Amino acid sequence: MDEFTRAYVECALWSSTGDDGDPLDGLYTIDDIAERTLAEMATDCKDFVQGLPQRLYDVITGMGAWSRAGADFWLTRNRHGAGFWDGDWPGDAGERLTEAAHAYGSYNLYVSEDGLVHSASEAMYDEPQEGDYLTDDHISWREAGTGHLLLKTANPADPTAPADDWRAQVRGHMDSQQFWPSAWRIGERGDANLIDLNGQREEDRP
Repeated sequence: MDEFTRAYVECALWSSTGDDGDPLDGLYTIDDIAERTLAEMATDCKDFVQGLPQRLYDVITGMGAWSRAGADFWLTRNRHGAGFWDGDWPGDAGERLTEAAHAYGSYNLYVSEDGLVHSASEAMYDEPQEGDYLTDDHISWREAGTGHLLLKTANPADPTAPADDWRAQVRGHMDSQQFWPSAWRIGERGDANLIDLNGQREEDRP
């Protein structure tokens, strides 16, 4: 994960609170964020950086301030009492970065009954979205929306069985693309079951 995105996510946990009013970062880390939510957060960060005018990109790079920018993106989009606008950025860069961040709107985190940190928008997705990884055998992984074959995670000793480390291979492929969508197992009746790529839930085991 790049430093901008990591700082953004860490700031989100630091500034968000649970039902008890305590900051989430006291009990939760990046590893405790639901896959769909983390994918959304990473995508917003990627879009924000890629959409910056070259002048603003150069300002952040010249200051060596990508971590600060990541934290400020979170604070500013959620209109906290600090952020791009608080005077730490030269010239009109703070104003321009603030405008760019406000365009993303607010983004709220909460802890669900599953013990993971989710976003309100993530809760709306109970089926594969375009770009997600789909499999019906934990071997062939295709892109939702296009059907494009993304990768194969077969056991080298038995091509008809998934590799023992198929989860790690899928995560590695996402890392190489700098894109972290959700992964789904498609059942015989076409039902989609969300795969926990970091855990070992029984229903996700082949």
